[in-house]
Amino acid sequence: TDSLIREATTFYEQKKAPDRLMLAYYYMGRVSQNLGDALRAQEYYLKALGVKPPKPDNNLLGLIYNHLGALYTRQRVYDKALPYLDKAVAYMEKAGNQRGVSFALRNIARAYRMQKEIEKAINNYKKALEKADDISRSSILVELSSCYTDLKEGDKALLYLHEALSSVSDSISFYITSLALGKFYLNTHQLDSALYYLQQSEQ
Repeated sequence: TDSLIREATTFYEQKKAPDRLMLAYYYMGRVSQNLGDALRAQEYYLKALGVKPPKPDNNLLGLIYNHLGALYTRQRVYDKALPYLDKAVAYMEKAGNQRGVSFALRNIARAYRMQKEIEKAINNYKKALEKADDISRSSILVELSSCYTDLKEGDKALLYLHEALSSVSDSISFYITSLALGKFYLNTHQLDSALYYLQQSEQ
């Protein structure tokens, strides 16, 4: 529930502590997003951007812009999503948060892919890979492989999927990558390989 963070938000609204209030609004947005309430999440992210602390927190601003851009992308409001995501990249770079930059670039690539602008998507996925770490790398590689699947370039798609599998750092990444490989082999009628990777993902 959002009851505890709501109390904190009310407290910082009354205390006139803009840096803490901005963070509290951000957390309200995150909780709302996790609860599936996208519109409420957007409301709190925008409230957070309306707060003007004495010293800007570039990393926090990058997170807020990134989540707003991702939410607008899911709603297919790309003319709003892309400017927010561009700002997310800029603030993450100012903060020196390379992983944050990679995730924001990945979200830009997603927006372009959803608009069927595959070449622009590929360019941004590749930029994201340059900034990626062990946590972000495998998800970016899986999504990049999907672009080459869209272009009917199966060899490249498979190459990136196997690179993703060698980059997995946790069980969720292993599940996602094995499932993607299983689906790839299933769609290309290589049933033995499909069965192997689908069973791996099931484990």
